[in-house]
This record gives sequence, C-alpha cells and structure tokens, in this order.
Amino acid sequence: MPFQSKTLLLFSAFAIALIPVNARASDAAEANEVPVSPSKPPERWQDVVELDFYRIDYWSLPPDDGNEGPFAWEVPTDAYLKREYDQILAALPDWAPGKVEDPEQRLRNLLYIIAVADVARVPIEAHAPLALLDYCRKAFPADQLLKLLCWIALHPEGGTLDASDRVGDIIYIGAPQTPEEIRLRTGWYAAKFIVRLTN
Repeated sequence: MPFQSKTLLLFSAFAIALIPVNARASDAAEANEVPVSPSKPPERWQDVVELDFYRIDYWSLPPDDGNEGPFAWEVPTDAYLKREYDQILAALPDWAPGKVEDPEQRLRNLLYIIAVADVARVPIEAHAPLALLDYCRKAFPADQLLKLLCWIALHPEGGTLDASDRVGDIIYIGAPQTPEEIRLRTGWYAAKFIVRLTN
C-alpha cells in the first residue's frame, strides 16, 4: 500500500473518536471541508486536539520503502531479520529509558530506537518501526498515544536525547549519530505512526 495514498490523511472515525473535537472541527466536518488549524497551537501534549493533526506536514515525509525513514508493512520472513525483530519485542519491556515516568519523554526515548537504527542503516531498520508500533499500542492508552505522537511530530526538538546512547541495548549500532539526524527521524516516525494508527 503506497504511503503517499491521499486517503491517509482523511481522519478515520477511530481517530476522531479519540481526540476531543471543538466546535470549529464539527462545523468543518458538517461542511465537508478540511478544518483550518486554530491560530494558537497547544502548549503541551495534553492540549492537543483533532485540528492540531493537520499542522503536520505528512506529504513531506520520506516514503515507507525509501532509504530514509523506511517502515515495513509486514513482519519479516527472513530468519535473521525475524530473530532480530523478536529480540526487539522481547527487550522493549525491560529497557530502562522506555519506563521513565514522564509519558512524553518515554515515547521519545522509544522513538529514538528506530531513529538511530535508520541513521545507522542497520539491517532491521525497516522492520524495527513495526515492532515498536506494536509495542506502543500496548504500552500507552490509545488517546494518549495519538496526542503524544502529534506533539512529538510537531516538536521533534523537545525532550532530552540521553536515551539515544542506550539504543545499543536494543539494536547493535556502530558509530554514534548526530542529534540533528536523530531528532529529524523522531519527528518522521511520530507522524508515520499516526498514519498507521488512523488509516
């Protein structure tokens, strides 16, 4: 299924049911129009509403089958990759940065795993996002997860990057990556997770 499909950003009933909608969103839906984002963006992830999802530039994201920001649609069938995939899923629940109290930093830390894997071009880079998405669906309440992903996609520069140095606990990584590369991809994958969860 091509990532660029124009159906991806027409919010599904699933997403709309999870995100509080204000009167402007309701009016826009009745008029069959794409709502215009409110003039004032939210100041924290808890204040994210449906219209804030339209602030994200989904069309500028790299394709799922590209060299940057890859995102597989199915669990790997190759024996080596499947073993790596299963090892990621097994390691995530016990990974200390993925258990910090603050939910925003916790999700950022988890996204750093796939951001660093992408920069490093490790063999599992395309399938690691699929494993992480599966884990996040279970680790966060659905409405909280969508709000956090929206916030991070809009603010990839937020939070600390300390956990990026611990990615090697989950996936073998070679040389260290630059903060700019990690933050850029963290924003990409936050947006791509929204697409997968709402399409």
